Amino acid sequence: MPGIDGLKLVQHLKADARFASLGLVMMTPMSNHYDIPVLIDREVQFCIHKPVNPTDLFNALVTVNDSSKVLLENQLFPEVQPIKESVNLQSAKIVEHDCASVKSWPDGTRILLVEDNQVNQLVFKGYLRKLGLTAKLANCGLDALSALEEAIDNEPYTLIFMDCQMPIMDGYEASLLIRQGKAGDRYRKIPIIAVTANAMKGDREKCIEAGMDDYITKPIKLQHLSKILDKWL
Repeated sequence: MPGIDGLKLVQHLKADARFASLGLVMMTPMSNHYDIPVLIDREVQFCIHKPVNPTDLFNALVTVNDSSKVLLENQLFPEVQPIKESVNLQSAKIVEHDCASVKSWPDGTRILLVEDNQVNQLVFKGYLRKLGLTAKLANCGLDALSALEEAIDNEPYTLIFMDCQMPIMDGYEASLLIRQGKAGDRYRKIPIIAVTANAMKGDREKCIEAGMDDYITKPIKLQHLSKILDKWL
């Protein structure tokens, strides 16, 4: 913003005792990537890119009203999909909090994570790593189709986590196209797990109608993620 930008305004607010407990959500253009340590130092709890989508807005509201946190990748993140923290990053350590032990998964397991939010990607990949898995990233449904098409013949993907609301092509459209064979016949029946902030009546049915097999809601819980993987792998 002109005059005083968002980070300076946050600094002024935090210096005033009247606003000590104020929830802070930073909104930035897609082209503007602030360093996470800077945001944490300013005690920003969440960062979302503009234009704001319903999923990010929902998660931001959950985050600023949720005291549960998890330390991930030397940075303190809320369990939802956050950027928060009043803790010194240099002393942060990974918290083994309600974590399942690393399991043995089928040979050749390859996961595609379709998610447009960078912090969500970090959190999701961190949880997968705790479970002994990795994932290839795609930033939207269109990128997911390309990733599937470009996978070499002897290393196909075996499971997809598909965010529902993304720019360019959302998860519903991408799933329909995958089921129609647009990414190749070998992926017509690949397990597709919806990742959604919506938990309203009818949302599961909407995911199933789009060709998805199951869904997991945000904020992602490690124990729930582990159960989903056990079921579909």
